[in-house]
Amino acid sequence: MFMELIARIPGFSIRRDDGGERLATRSDELAAAVAVEPTFEIFRRLRQGPVLVETVTGLVEARERMKQIAKEKPGVRYFATESKSHAVVAEIDATIKVKTKWRRVAVR
Repeated sequence: MFMELIARIPGFSIRRDDGGERLATRSDELAAAVAVEPTFEIFRRLRQGPVLVETVTGLVEARERMKQIAKEKPGVRYFATESKSHAVVAEIDATIKVKTKWRRVAVR
């Protein structure tokens, strides 16, 4: 009964989970929303402008995915931006070719 009365007050709610019921405030809900990992968009940089490749959750996952894409389709630059702020957080230049090591062969 008490929990139902408190839940009627603006800013409070009842959360039901494995441990039963508990009282939650608006700040609890905001903290849970902030704790969610951000999403990042991976772009391919072309002369005509950037082209969206895919969207990934988590910065580490976005960097790893960018490396995979650059290996699969080299020749252009890739960058990742945070979805909300659109700030560039990572970049890979896949246009640089790996130098080939040459060795001298003695001709007889």
